[in-house]
Amino acid sequence: MPLWPPNSLPPSSVATVALSLSSYFIGISAGQLLYGPLLDRHGRKNPLYAGLVLYILSSASCLVVKDINFVSVLQNRQFLVYALTGSLAFAGLLTYVSGSPMLFMDIYHVDKKVYGWIFAFLSVAFIGLSQFNTLLLKRYTSQQIARVAITGQVLVMAAFLAGSVTGRLGLPQTIFFIFLFLACLGFVNPNMEQQRP
Repeated sequence: MPLWPPNSLPPSSVATVALSLSSYFIGISAGQLLYGPLLDRHGRKNPLYAGLVLYILSSASCLVVKDINFVSVLQNRQFLVYALTGSLAFAGLLTYVSGSPMLFMDIYHVDKKVYGWIFAFLSVAFIGLSQFNTLLLKRYTSQQIARVAITGQVLVMAAFLAGSVTGRLGLPQTIFFIFLFLACLGFVNPNMEQQRP
C-alpha cells in the first residue's frame, strides 16, 4: 500500500484482496450507471453533495470494521488520511476539468481558442510537475514530498476560496491559483501511489 509503514497492514489472503478489488469495480460500474440519470434528473450539485455525504459516512464507518472481510485495512488512520487527501485532491481535479469551460468561457468570456490555450497551459502544471517529481525523489522521500504538496494544496485552496468569496479574483489570478493547485496535485498523485521500499 502507498506510503504505509512496514508491517502496519493486517494479514490477508490473495483471494480476499481480489474479492475487495472485484467489489470495487462492481461498485464503480454500478455508480456510473446510476450517476448519469441522476445528473439528468437533479442537476450536478445535489448528486455531488449526496455522493460526498455517502463518502464521508462510508469512511467514518470504516473506523469500526474489525476484519479484512469488511476491508479492515481502512481502519488504519494513516490510510484514511491519505485516502481523504487523495480524494479531495482528485475531486479538485475533476471539478476543474468539468467546470473549467463554464468558468473561463461563461464567466470570464474567453473564446474557445483562448480557452484551449489556457487548458493546455494549466495541464503543464499537473503533467510537468509530476515528471519533475522524479528529480525530487533523488533527494526526498515520497512521504516528505506528499506532505509538502498536500499542505501547499490546502493553502492554495484556502487562498483561492478567500479570493473568490471576496470577488477579488480576475482571470489572471484565477489562472494563477488553478496552476498552483494543479502543480501541487502533480506532486501529490505520484507520491500517493509510490510504494515504500
